[in-house]
Amino acid sequence: MALNDYADATVDAVERPERPVPSGRIRRRTALAIAGILTAGALTLAAASGGCRSLMGAWAPAAAGWAYDLKLKSTPAGPAAMETPRGPSTSSRVRWPPGADRTPRPGPVPPCCAAPSPPLWSAPTPTP
Repeated sequence: MALNDYADATVDAVERPERPVPSGRIRRRTALAIAGILTAGALTLAAASGGCRSLMGAWAPAAAGWAYDLKLKSTPAGPAAMETPRGPSTSSRVRWPPGADRTPRPGPVPPCCAAPSPPLWSAPTPTP
């Protein structure tokens, strides 16, 4: 939401003046900083909880969300960018291409993910 408020500040000033950025409760620059911090935190948590594979799975939706808000929203690529973070099956009732099988297929594994990443922390072992 913070990135959306940053990107849509001029439109929201007319259409939704009560929102935090157009109303002046939050500066536009602050909204951008919050978006960056939250994105970095999400990527850090993904890496910490599941290693490289989790990070690789989290960066593409994060990048697509940023691209959508900052550049693609009003372009023909906007809907595709919007679908990427959510996945086509959650935001669309239409199979694309028609008749497509939505069974996940394993893709190529980046070199950094070839071996399992150890967790950054583990739960303490209970003592008897």
